[in-house]
Amino acid sequence: MTLAPGRAVPMSRTVRGATLTGIAAIVSWGALGLLGKLVADVPPLVVMAVCFLLAGAGGVVLCRVQGKAPAFSRPVLVSAGFITAYHLIYLTAFAYAPAIEVTLLNYLWPALFIIIGNLFFRLGSGARGFAGAGLGFAGVGLLIGPNAAFALSPGTVTGYGLAILAAAIWAGYSNIRRTAVGDVIPALTAICLISGLLCLAGAALTGALTRGLTGREMLWIGLLAVGPAGGAFFAWDYGIRHGNAALLSVLSFAAPLLSTAMLIAAGFAAPSWPILMAAGLIAAGGWVARR
Repeated sequence: MTLAPGRAVPMSRTVRGATLTGIAAIVSWGALGLLGKLVADVPPLVVMAVCFLLAGAGGVVLCRVQGKAPAFSRPVLVSAGFITAYHLIYLTAFAYAPAIEVTLLNYLWPALFIIIGNLFFRLGSGARGFAGAGLGFAGVGLLIGPNAAFALSPGTVTGYGLAILAAAIWAGYSNIRRTAVGDVIPALTAICLISGLLCLAGAALTGALTRGLTGREMLWIGLLAVGPAGGAFFAWDYGIRHGNAALLSVLSFAAPLLSTAMLIAAGFAAPSWPILMAAGLIAAGGWVARR
């Protein structure tokens, strides 16, 4: 949807429903930091293999209900490569830099989504989209500021660079899927299955499969598969293709705020006043983009 400058664009019922579905994915991604913390002792390739394969299995069920089959094609293979590369690079970044900086830097992807979308994918958000992205970017900056001084060393610079690279890959993936043709569920099912098999192969080659999983770890991984590392792919893909893409891209800045709030509630982080200021900037960014 192209946003008309100067006034709000009324959304149809279909667009509104798709936008709400995309917002549900954003809320789900807010839990990624907490769930990731809870499975921190499990090899990342094992976590992602289980999440992708479970999500793919759920997609197969949805395909059967609709009388369809997973859609394996060259664009799907490219998307699977993007998702696999994103998670591998993102998880590798944690080996070089502190977790909270990596997590929040990765949340810069909505700004990159708007920039890449406008430059290469005809997103059409206009100047207001860039302004909203800038406000959200400032909110993320406030969230990062009180948590670390961004001490620079060869290791941390590598970690920060990998986190930003992962953000760019996810922004590119989102724009590719936004402009893709064909049914969403068959394509996403194939993407999850391919990515799951790639991660499973990687886990087997590195010997990560020799580690057993406890019942609690399986619970957390299952929640990841249903939510931010599985089910959210389907919700976001539908929302970004059929909803208000520019609005969703800016509202995505709420994910780091939600993630921070959940970590505070679980006792993994301490509250601070910049969080309230960040919330105001994120809300203002969403309002500007909606206009």
